[in-house]
Amino acid sequence: MNPRSISLPRAPKFFGGVRVLVGCAALSGLVLGAYAQTTNGGTAAPSQNPSNMARGFSGAGAFIWDDKTQSFVAQPALAAVIDDDVTSGWTPPSGKTRMLIQLQQDADISSFTLFAPGAEGTYSLQLADSLDALTSGQTKPLASGVELGSQNKTTIPNSTAKYLVVEMDVAKAAPIRGVQVLGLPRAGSSANIAVVSPKADGDDKGNKDSGEVVEVNFALRDAGGATPLNPDDANRLIDGDTATTSALPAGKKDAVIRLASSVEIDRVALAVGKAEGKVSIFVTDGNGNDVRELGTVNLDGRSEAISVPTSGIRAEFVRIEWTPTAGSGDLVIKEVGIFAQARVTRTEPPPNTTIATLPMQVTLPPLAPPAPPTPPPAPVEVVRATST
Repeated sequence: MNPRSISLPRAPKFFGGVRVLVGCAALSGLVLGAYAQTTNGGTAAPSQNPSNMARGFSGAGAFIWDDKTQSFVAQPALAAVIDDDVTSGWTPPSGKTRMLIQLQQDADISSFTLFAPGAEGTYSLQLADSLDALTSGQTKPLASGVELGSQNKTTIPNSTAKYLVVEMDVAKAAPIRGVQVLGLPRAGSSANIAVVSPKADGDDKGNKDSGEVVEVNFALRDAGGATPLNPDDANRLIDGDTATTSALPAGKKDAVIRLASSVEIDRVALAVGKAEGKVSIFVTDGNGNDVRELGTVNLDGRSEAISVPTSGIRAEFVRIEWTPTAGSGDLVIKEVGIFAQARVTRTEPPPNTTIATLPMQVTLPPLAPPAPPTPPPAPVEVVRATST
């Protein structure tokens, strides 16, 4: 694969955003990036279910503004903003900075969410519907003065975009652990499509030779085929949106997620609200009986992103149990990720259609305007002692 033909120099380590191809004994294939399965193995058709158009795995990219060159440049660490993993992240510097999100394709977008717990400051949002609009500075303002750590969803009515510019004024730096740009592919737009199959070991049916082995988040409801079994609002745990939450009270203290198929789980990641107590992760059978414990994490009231590594345990059902300490309350869960290795085969975008393939400058005002010239020092009046 020619790395200059994709939106990032290389694919980030962790990916998500999968759509299941149903109908096989084992999970046999998935199509990434708001695309639905075709039963005859032909070209995938656009899905009618809105999904996150800012997933690095499905062709999106993230770039940082360079005031010296007046351009957006690639930075590998930014891959953590668009990798569907709430436990990874990129920390912006304090002060003013710009981040560019290049969507996987032209999209009709409806909302934007930035997940940066602990960060303080504000950000504004602009969009451009083409590369020409971006480079010429013809961006459309969408929102301003949004609190950086609020995790609130910004509604974007009736907008088509390929690029979003996030301009931040950071008072207190903390990792940006993810962005979501919810939308649908624009009719007639070209796109990058990535096909995923579980890593072909054991009883998996995938091709052992094709594609690149990466980690994929299999716990996505609309895009991954996962199913929440409880609690009643558990859809919010696996919707890819940290602005929606589900609470585990002390009296009803567990959530169960059924994956689309049995996979070898590498780790489980959770974005949570501040609470004190113990989170335990179990593999269960189809009857709700625990098979084994994957791991336990003790929360001290400060943690908001936790990761439980496993050793490749094959499972289809995962149960999350909450045991609060005395006097502690509900555990608010913002998102769950269940990662397993998969093989990925990608199609590439047309040449000269992405930031990474075009040397260019962008017409935007400098973040740090030139400092005014230093005025000459005022004359100092010297008071002299007089003799008498």
